[in-house]
Amino acid sequence: MAPAGWRRYAILYACNGYYVKLRILIPRCRVPHRHPGSHPFQRPANRLQRRFRYAFVMILRLLPLVVGLLPLVTVFTCYWIAIHYAGLPSCNPFLDGCTSISATGRYPPANFLFRAAMLPQSILLAAYWLLCLAWFRTLRRSLKHDAKSGAAIAWFGVIGALCLIPYVTFLGTQEPFYEFMRRYGVYLYFLLNVIAQVILAVRILPVARKLRMQRLLRLTQIQLTLSWIPFALGALNLILKATLDDSDPAENRIEWIFALLMQSYFVISYFSWRETGFMASYSVALNGYTNDRKR
Repeated sequence: MAPAGWRRYAILYACNGYYVKLRILIPRCRVPHRHPGSHPFQRPANRLQRRFRYAFVMILRLLPLVVGLLPLVTVFTCYWIAIHYAGLPSCNPFLDGCTSISATGRYPPANFLFRAAMLPQSILLAAYWLLCLAWFRTLRRSLKHDAKSGAAIAWFGVIGALCLIPYVTFLGTQEPFYEFMRRYGVYLYFLLNVIAQVILAVRILPVARKLRMQRLLRLTQIQLTLSWIPFALGALNLILKATLDDSDPAENRIEWIFALLMQSYFVISYFSWRETGFMASYSVALNGYTNDRKR
């Protein structure tokens, strides 16, 4: 059995010298301050377990970089493949708007890579938002504030991340129902993630000021700017669609810029986590161990 006060599966986050526990279905992690009489955690018994432990910690540490860069690398690679094998026009989509992001993953063989990368991206992005919630709460706890606030960050972020699944699944289909699922899936994916980005940045700003962490404050201000610009781009897109006869190139340009700004926010999160010392640790406890302390 697990030590008293801990579920069988939990992850422990450390930030700015304080610790908070977020209960999710992954292996239990190391307790930073063991009480007298508690049993030490067992180190991984073999090389495979040690490698798994190291890989698990590195994935968590690099998660913002992964969720920020994976879609960009995937889309540009698929675009290059589609130019050579599907006949898409070759241009600078940020300036010319000759093609949309969806078109890069609509035709074979690029669509196989697109689905293979973007479906796991949905799960990784959901995990990223859960980690962001834990990060925010650890920062608030370091100020002796309520550590249970900020749930809206995870709600908007996780739901937005899962909306990527119907978009990728039905991409390239022509049936009206599938077209509806694809179109509104991508709209909700972008909208909910940007809302979560704004909420997180707004909530982190006062915490960074109180902690007097100037670099974190600057990074968060950059993130807040990046998360507000997409709303202006969305309003501009509606105006252009209502006034232009052929609004597709303008809409494509806005789509590419929108996606680049949103992904840049995730990459900056990596440096914000490093600035605050945010990390996750992982270890395996002895089977059948029970804590001697009574509660």
